[in-house]
This record gives sequence, C-alpha cells and structure tokens, in this order.
Amino acid sequence: MKENLQARNISVYYGPNKALHEVSLDFVPGRVSALIGPSGCGKSTFLRCLNRMNDLVPGARVEGEIVLDGEDVTRLPIRQRRAKGVGYISEDRMTTGLALQANADENLICGVAGQPPFSRRGILRGRAIAENTAEMVRKFDIRGLTQDKPVRSLSGGNMQKIVLAREISRNPKLLIAAQPTRGLDIGAINFVREHLLEQKRRGTAILLVSADLEELMSLSDRMIILYEGRCSGEVTDIPSATEAEIGLMMGGITSSEREAN
Repeated sequence: MKENLQARNISVYYGPNKALHEVSLDFVPGRVSALIGPSGCGKSTFLRCLNRMNDLVPGARVEGEIVLDGEDVTRLPIRQRRAKGVGYISEDRMTTGLALQANADENLICGVAGQPPFSRRGILRGRAIAENTAEMVRKFDIRGLTQDKPVRSLSGGNMQKIVLAREISRNPKLLIAAQPTRGLDIGAINFVREHLLEQKRRGTAILLVSADLEELMSLSDRMIILYEGRCSGEVTDIPSATEAEIGLMMGGITSSEREAN
C-alpha cells in the first residue's frame, strides 16, 4: 500500500536536549494511526515537525525527512505543505485553530483567500465566499452564525465544526487530528468522530492524537506508542488489545520484555 506521508529518522533538539530520537513512521491512505504515550513522550514534538511549528520554538533543530507522495517536503513552509494535502485540526481551537475575532467567512477561507474561487485578480469575491460558508453550514450543521459575528461567540462544538469543515473541505491526503474532541459535549464528540471515519472511508490518511483511550481504540487501525522520544511499540490488532497491555507499552515496556516476564 502506498504511503501518503513518511517521516524518516526524525530527531528534534531543543538546545542541547534531544526530545525525539530517530522516529520513522508511515501513514497510509484510508487508515487511522493513533500516536499515544504519557505526557512529555514526544507526541506534540512530532506533530510540530509535520506542521512546522518547531520553527517558532527558540533553539529548536529538526533532523530527518518528511516525504509526501514521494516528494521531499522537509524544507517546504507550512503553507506549501498544506497546499499539497496536509490538513491540521489543532489541539487548541482557541489559539491556533481559529482567528477568534474573525467571522466564519474569514476562518473558512483562511490560507486560501487569495485563490480561486474566492479571489480574482487580487479582489475578494464576496458571493463565492458567502456560498462557501452556506455550504459548510449545511454540510457540517454549524449553528449560531450571523454575517459579522466573530467565531469566539459560538459554542465550542460549533467552533470545532468550523475547523473541521475548513480542513476536510480541502480534501487532505493526510489529516492530523490533535485532540479533536477535547472540551466538546457528547453530540459534538459523536459528530467529529463520524466525520473522521468518513474521511477514512474516502481514503484519507489520518494521524490521531487524543487523551481519550476509548476514542483511540474505537477509531484507530493501529496505535504507535512513544516513550521518552522513541517508538516503544505498535498495536495493530486493536480489538484484541487490552488497556493494561497498552498501558505497559506507554510505560516503555516492550513486547519482548512483557514476554520475558
């Protein structure tokens, strides 16, 4: 099966400290890969390699390669990576997921406002933007919108629906979903999970990070465990796995060590 994205020998240094150690992972179409591990294990550090947020960390240095559909995109800025098919549902919609002072129109075209059909010869096309918002409202059941209302006035569930609509509508090859249901009510949680599974059925490769183990086990096709910046194991037969086994792996105990004991 062809990989949508490959991370090859990724290491990350924050000053003299090595936070990630030669991590190599493949993400393939139509599969949900969960990245799990205890706090501080390197999950967020790895995600920052994919969305280039490590560029904003003073003293950070990243080694290794990021390959998307056979093309080395390691040195491409995040805007170009996104244009090539990397979607990102931020773990914090309030700070990095949305522009809270902007309205839904502006948030839904963030990053593509200068491109057709939303712009022509440098001039924004209001009708195309409004039609896009109306379509997203219908498809994703976004409620409480008015034309000039900033998104900060919406409920957490409706804010997350805007993020979901924006990222999914761009038909990503890889969708990074970081804590996609955090802080949502049960209705919004189920809505987000259903749309992630729909993207999987459409052939999108999904990288999922969540603090909810039940969510991880119900949505994922495989689990990759990080411990102290290294891959300590992988679970591919999730229906047969137990929370106790996964917990041991999250604690850095490998399958060979479990068998020895």
